[in-house]
Amino acid sequence: MSIDPNVCAGCGQCAAVCPTGAASYALPPADTLLRKLRALLTTYRAAGGSHPIVLLHDENGAALIDALARHGDGLPANVLPLSVNEVTQVGLEAVAATFAYGASGVRFLTRAKPRHDIAGLYKTIALAEPILVGLGFVADDNARYRRPRIFPLR
Repeated sequence: MSIDPNVCAGCGQCAAVCPTGAASYALPPADTLLRKLRALLTTYRAAGGSHPIVLLHDENGAALIDALARHGDGLPANVLPLSVNEVTQVGLEAVAATFAYGASGVRFLTRAKPRHDIAGLYKTIALAEPILVGLGFVADDNARYRRPRIFPLR
């Protein structure tokens, strides 16, 4: 496999699905998101928070979240927004780490008309679900685990 730099849109999806690590995303380093997730969830739990749901979004999502806070009720207290360059860059390791660090759920806020194909993100979520169930994160009505889901901006 080769990546044509004239076709590459910079979404990071190739790095997220590459099983060997041969493809990498130059900005930011892969462990940056994991460190942010750990800091976010550790701090939230230390402050007494419970059932955190991580909301991953790009810059458009940040504008929507800001508008919700200024002109509405904002996000629920247990929803923790975290900005990434592109939601399509989020791989299996970040989804699994979100739950390993104590989240009850993870959500992806995407554009109604994404700049990049999000099929890879759906595949990542489909792969994560049986792994999470195998690790004991069972979807139930008690909010012990909420399946990763994608929400397009409208």
